[in-house]
Amino acid sequence: GPSLQCGPGQDSSNEFVLSLQRRLQTAFRQCRDNSVTASDKQRTFYDRGQRHQPYEPGDLVWLNDPTESRRKLAPHWKGPYSVQQRLDR
Repeated sequence: GPSLQCGPGQDSSNEFVLSLQRRLQTAFRQCRDNSVTASDKQRTFYDRGQRHQPYEPGDLVWLNDPTESRRKLAPHWKGPYSVQQRLDR
């Protein structure tokens, strides 16, 4: 079969393969770590904009009912409705 050219300072194709394998593993680890870091940053940035305040009686809210069939251009939200009571207390 075809012979494998080795880089300078490497005695055999086996050493070249092992070296390449180590470099690829390092690169993969670095990519995975960078992906986790980027995901954490995106989550933090998104969460910073979320300020959910619990609804209180008297608040006006809009209702989205995805089970109701709608035409393309029909409004997706109904309301406003007035909150009557908090259920989570």
